[in-house]
Amino acid sequence: MDGPDLFSTTMDVSTINDGDAAAATARLRPTLTLLHHPNGRRVGARAPLDDLSGGHPVGVSRTGPLFVNPGAERGLPPGHPRISRRPLWIQQDGAGLTLTPSDPSLRARVDGEPLLGPRKVPWAQLSGQGAFIELGGCALFWLHLAEPDAAPPLKGCGLVGLTPAMLHLRQEIRQLAESEAPVLIRGETGVGKELVARALHGHSRRRDGPWLAVNMAALPPSMAAAELFGHAAGAFTGAVSARPGWLAKAHGGTLLLDEVGDTPLDVQPQLLRALDQGEIQPIGAAPRRVSVRVLAATDVDLDALVGEGRFRASLLHRLSALELRVPPLRERRADIPLLLHHFLREQLEDLGADHLLDAPPSRERPWLGVELLRELMARPLTGNVRQLRGLACRIAAVSHNAASATLPRTEPPTEPPTQPRAHRDSPSADAPLTEARARAALARHDWRISDALEELGVARNTLVRLIDRSDTLRLARDLDAETVRAALRRCGGDAQAAARDLEVSARGLRLRAAALGLASEVT
Repeated sequence: MDGPDLFSTTMDVSTINDGDAAAATARLRPTLTLLHHPNGRRVGARAPLDDLSGGHPVGVSRTGPLFVNPGAERGLPPGHPRISRRPLWIQQDGAGLTLTPSDPSLRARVDGEPLLGPRKVPWAQLSGQGAFIELGGCALFWLHLAEPDAAPPLKGCGLVGLTPAMLHLRQEIRQLAESEAPVLIRGETGVGKELVARALHGHSRRRDGPWLAVNMAALPPSMAAAELFGHAAGAFTGAVSARPGWLAKAHGGTLLLDEVGDTPLDVQPQLLRALDQGEIQPIGAAPRRVSVRVLAATDVDLDALVGEGRFRASLLHRLSALELRVPPLRERRADIPLLLHHFLREQLEDLGADHLLDAPPSRERPWLGVELLRELMARPLTGNVRQLRGLACRIAAVSHNAASATLPRTEPPTEPPTQPRAHRDSPSADAPLTEARARAALARHDWRISDALEELGVARNTLVRLIDRSDTLRLARDLDAETVRAALRRCGGDAQAAARDLEVSARGLRLRAAALGLASEVT
């Protein structure tokens, strides 16, 4: 069970201005949260700085203050010998908080810059991104405003984060989960829209029913209706047997329409009818009733598509009865170290090396250093959580046998951050991507689009658009029956070998073969 979320109401940032300390502290309190510690088990612990309200300075050192992990009965000081006993003093004044080193030689940084003397942190900054304090080269503290209550869980609804934006998102998920209305999930590429959709399903009354997700950008336009609504045997060439569509398969559960902006225009009225009436019309068969909660996700501006005649306003109005926005990483920088810990532990457990994130002996240098985190937090990370997960994978792969973790230096360029993302027909959307780089990434990942996207750090539509324009790259959906049959014969029906021969993904080839009525030729 997830613990109760904080920030259950949105912070009124407009009331938190320089010189307005009373408004800033009326409900929220200055707080320190451990974002990184040599003992990774302590990440997420919180220390409310209640003494500041009485005008007393608070010292941050090896011996204090006490940080409490969610669910723990007592707090612990930072405690690591690399952190000095000489404190960094935090004191409140009318304009915010002032940070002062007790000794000029104190090894401390604030927001990446060495702390050489007193530094003011205004209330406006504390109510937004907050300030990031490094001590001893091994611990990272987040100074911010929070409600004076127990520390929230690091994970909730399957989402990692402690920033107000993520705590508010978790609360919205729980509020909307019990509804049967569609939810439109908006957010940039890689922010975790499918995770949000899964959380909505997992907290709903349909949690025991099917959970299915279909990527509308991956459906051939000519097959979209059959894929969504199903078809009878003989309904069209290649329909050798009756097949239920995605909506029928999800009966009693939840269906996510990912990249919903790519839904073909001629299919949209049928989808609207399914949403309004709970009725679908399989091709060549009688209408049938289905009970499905439909969720939709997009990283494009659907309102702009409506204006261009590419998306029906009536369908947008129906899909957006309820909306959720998933914030990009640049709006929740404090969650980056927490996410990196989470992803690294996953990867290191697979490698049998998760002990690297536990406390090292005595004064030994921690495997994961605060310098790496500082550099990572300075990166744009326009691929958001997906890009960060890929970085964690590479850090674990190259550093799990080393004395310290190192950050890959060959990170490929990504799309410039946009909100909303440029539409697929915008010539500037895929400018950073070249055909040679796309081919190399696809080949390294056996032509699997989703895996190549993590390496390239671009939106799916950007890569698909480049492939569509290329004379040498193609998708499985572009293959005709003769080409598929010939490749399968050359490879003895082996789908993996045939896919490599055709330079498409094996899964895509199997789907295309089934759509062409060639499933029996695949072994």
